[in-house]
Amino acid sequence: MKTLLSSLLLLLITASQGHAQQKVEVSYLEETELVSIVAHLAEIPGYTWNEEALPDYMAELDSVFAPYKEHPAVRYAQEELMNDGFNWHFPIEVALRLRI
Repeated sequence: MKTLLSSLLLLLITASQGHAQQKVEVSYLEETELVSIVAHLAEIPGYTWNEEALPDYMAELDSVFAPYKEHPAVRYAQEELMNDGFNWHFPIEVALRLRI
């Protein structure tokens, strides 16, 4: 994971040096963030990073959403979806079908 993140960072830095004036638009969808948080709380592989990767984000996510660790959606993801071949791309596929 560290190697992948480092490679991505290096690619972004290298690409940005040639286009210093070009701005990068950053956005997110609430639906994908919600489903990713449920997957993180359920400890789905691919959604649990060590705290070295994004320490501030992970600490905030865990502290804010810790009370929901036993939520039925999280338990369902842990108990049912993991047994049915649930994998890293499934939460995003679900999120793209939601509308908040």
